[in-house]
Amino acid sequence: MNKMTKKQKSEGLGVASLVLGILGIMFSITIILSLLGFILGILGIIFAIMQKRNNPTGTATGGLITSIVALVIGLILVLLTIAIPLLLFRTEPSIQQSTNCTYLGGVCSKDPTCGDVFYQYGTEYIPSTNFNCTDISEICCIKI
Repeated sequence: MNKMTKKQKSEGLGVASLVLGILGIMFSITIILSLLGFILGILGIIFAIMQKRNNPTGTATGGLITSIVALVIGLILVLLTIAIPLLLFRTEPSIQQSTNCTYLGGVCSKDPTCGDVFYQYGTEYIPSTNFNCTDISEICCIKI
């Protein structure tokens, strides 16, 4: 009886890592709780490593595997949760027609790629139609 209690005690971290790994997977597959699943995966990995150092068991191996899966799924969904709104709601520069190039925050340039403007001001410009440049060969370069 004493040996059974000692064995159960020595498998505590392995069981904890297995439970945390399973909970981590369940939480990781939901977008709202994916960060919690990621954290539970990290804790499960720590407990599994501690168990494997003291007394390697099958539960520790199972806990390590499920915790790694929870960590990977949670990390992917956390990154997607951050990236998707950035991609969906990014703003493109808007070009408004005006009679004056400087009103748009741009400058007139003879280089159709706005290369001279780029080197002169150290900022990237995009070419636009000729709004109020004096020379016919000039175009209006608007700051991005």
